[in-house]
Amino acid sequence: MDASGLHDPPAPTKPSPFFPRRHTVRFLAAFYALALVQGIRSLYYWEPSFLDLLVPIAFIIAFGWWAVVDASARGHPIPILARPWFFLFAWLLVPGYVIWSRGWWGVLWIVLSCFGWYALANATWLMLNIALGDQTWRAIRYP
Repeated sequence: MDASGLHDPPAPTKPSPFFPRRHTVRFLAAFYALALVQGIRSLYYWEPSFLDLLVPIAFIIAFGWWAVVDASARGHPIPILARPWFFLFAWLLVPGYVIWSRGWWGVLWIVLSCFGWYALANATWLMLNIALGDQTWRAIRYP
């Protein structure tokens, strides 16, 4: 019996690109929920709000947590001492990780996600602004 083959670690498996993992679905739900919150917040942008601090912090936590979990799920975990950097510099490191882990599909995923977030936030603001009957829309409708 050969002793060298007894303790070989299993080879990491890559997930199928067509099956979204649960952590990615949860991240996207949080990502787009923050777009809704930002759209609602934009209704009264001139008034100070605690959401101006909470939304960016929620983004940082969601981005950093997703990158750490996704790297572990793909079989290339981020070292423990490097994980805090993914929270401190999430705006730079997480898109870099997505491009590194997914290649050119990662660039497309980032662009579509940014466009979708911006569109949802603005659509939320616009629909609520029209539904609540803001003075701006009254001036446009009835000159």
